[in-house]
Amino acid sequence: MTDTPSSSSSGTRLSPKAETARAERAARQAAALRANLRRRKQQARSREEMEAEAPISQPDASSSPSGPDERTARQTSSAQNDPDNGDMPPCQ
Repeated sequence: MTDTPSSSSSGTRLSPKAETARAERAARQAAALRANLRRRKQQARSREEMEAEAPISQPDASSSPSGPDERTARQTSSAQNDPDNGDMPPCQ
């Protein structure tokens, strides 16, 4: 699962210095991955807390019409008051 082959599978032996450097790199990478995972989990927890605390926004029943939305209601009411609402051509 690693990108670099292990020393036993490649058939070559690494010098003690190279082996130490490889082990240090692997340790740094593991530490960085753990820190990243810790950070991502904390972000997920914060996001879940924010969603749980935030009220679900529901439309207020008293401010909006029970049927169509306000734009449609205004268009309908203005069309009813307008004698020439486009249903029939004007008489000439």
